Amino acid sequence: MAKRISIEISDDTDGSRADQTVPFGLDGVSYEIDLSTVNARALRSAMEPYVAAARRTGGRRIRVAVGQSTDDTKQEPRAATDYAATHDIRTWARENGYEVADQGRIAKTVVEAFNSSRRDGTSSTARNPRAGRTPKRRTMRTK
Repeated sequence: MAKRISIEISDDTDGSRADQTVPFGLDGVSYEIDLSTVNARALRSAMEPYVAAARRTGGRRIRVAVGQSTDDTKQEPRAATDYAATHDIRTWARENGYEVADQGRIAKTVVEAFNSSRRDGTSSTARNPRAGRTPKRRTMRTK
């Protein structure tokens, strides 16, 4: 014997048959509400002036046809620093008391200090304040 199970979703506002689940958010909280087409349209109409004045912070991307683009989908390419520049920064950093790895990302503070020293024309003005200091000895306390 075959069974057919049917689930009917009702509109959360008036109990009529719901056609869709509408997600929305307010004050950092995400909500979902089951609504009929009429009530979903009413909700969107009520929120329209607020959405029009708001900034988009995330959520689904706007879908566009192949070959087309929107301002929302354009991203600026990341600036790549070439090998020679990173080599110069690492060399300068080591000479001025900064600890840097042979590979990987260079800390923003190191890059800023390097750039600052180049603007000033001297490498000594941006020395690491911790350079040349002997680390403090740490001892363990016992009861």
